Amino acid sequence: MNIEKLKIGVPLYLMMGPYNCDGCNAEIEVVALLAPNVLNFQDYVEGRVAIISDIVEIPPNILAEISSHNSYFRLRDARYSDSMVFANSCPHCDEMVDDFYIICEPDGPFMPMNKREARKLKLVELPIKEPFEIGAGLGRGSGEVILRFARRLEPVSP
Repeated sequence: MNIEKLKIGVPLYLMMGPYNCDGCNAEIEVVALLAPNVLNFQDYVEGRVAIISDIVEIPPNILAEISSHNSYFRLRDARYSDSMVFANSCPHCDEMVDDFYIICEPDGPFMPMNKREARKLKLVELPIKEPFEIGAGLGRGSGEVILRFARRLEPVSP
């Protein structure tokens, strides 16, 4: 887990996709953030669409936006360290879904191997108006493919 204080520019997207829970095998919906504009990460390549992972610190307004789409994304004990991390949770058995499996693994929902797989995902632009900081890492998912081919949803009205 390589956590940095990332400065994220607008727009910011919430991705939603199907995943089979490791604890009970139920199909659940998981979420993650997609950021086309990372403003301060030294290894970030301009034009690369970043997937935010291993979130340890998040502005309350952004967490509220995520929660309006998925109330099972919450602060959990990280399995691999002594820290807490925001993660998806199974609504059936409360199993934590590690970001690695949904963002970095081939065939994970946020690492589609082609446009057909990317079209299974939903994408909504969050109503964020200015850059913000987040304590997190950058995943190795297929951000560009997702941004181009995922199904766009309308934002949830307040």
